[in-house]
Amino acid sequence: LCNILIGLERNDFISKVFSSGILVWLGIYSYGIYVFHWIVLQLFINKYEILFANEGFSESTSYWISRILGIIIILLLSYLSYNLYERKFLALKKYFI
Repeated sequence: LCNILIGLERNDFISKVFSSGILVWLGIYSYGIYVFHWIVLQLFINKYEILFANEGFSESTSYWISRILGIIIILLLSYLSYNLYERKFLALKKYFI
């Protein structure tokens, strides 16, 4: 498996999976996802879950709606962070490598 992952053996299925659009996209924004997930969880998701439950939604519906909204917020923040902040620093990488 390690040989496949580092490219010593060619495996078209594995390379297609790891080069799929969604995984590449998540890889680009993964640092922002890592940074913002806990903040969004604490500031929004838990509070939205309680808010939806108080508005009469069932427990599971409140759970899922708050999680989906949280994922959207995390992905939006990650996208903005990457495009407005991280790319500027990544462009400097060529001067240090």
